[in-house]
Amino acid sequence: MKTIWRKEPKKYKIRWARSPQKGLYLSGIAIFYEEALLRGTIRIKFEEALIPAIGKHMPYGIGADHRAYLVLDYRNTEYYVWCKYLDNTYTLLLWKQKEKPSWCKGVKYER
Repeated sequence: MKTIWRKEPKKYKIRWARSPQKGLYLSGIAIFYEEALLRGTIRIKFEEALIPAIGKHMPYGIGADHRAYLVLDYRNTEYYVWCKYLDNTYTLLLWKQKEKPSWCKGVKYER
C-alpha cells in the first residue's frame, strides 16, 4: 500500500497534548487501534500546515464540509498512521513506522 510520506514528517510537529487542538478541520483527537481492536484516543496538537498537506491527497480536501481525523493502528509489529473523513467515506495511509510515535502517549483507553 502506498504512503504519502516515508516517515513521520517532523515539520508538522505532531505531538501529544494535555488538551486537544481545537477549531480546525482536522481533529485534535486521534484514534488508537491495536491489532484491529479499538483501544482508545490520543489528544494531539500539530502545525496548521498539516491540514492542507494531507488535504491535497484526499478526494475532497479537508475543510468545513469534509472534516477528518488521524488513526494510529498498531499491527504486525508496525504502526500505521491513517487519515479518515468523519463519515468514513475515504481513508488515506500517511506513513508507517516500526517504532511507536513519540505522540502516542497518554492514551485514554476504552473500557
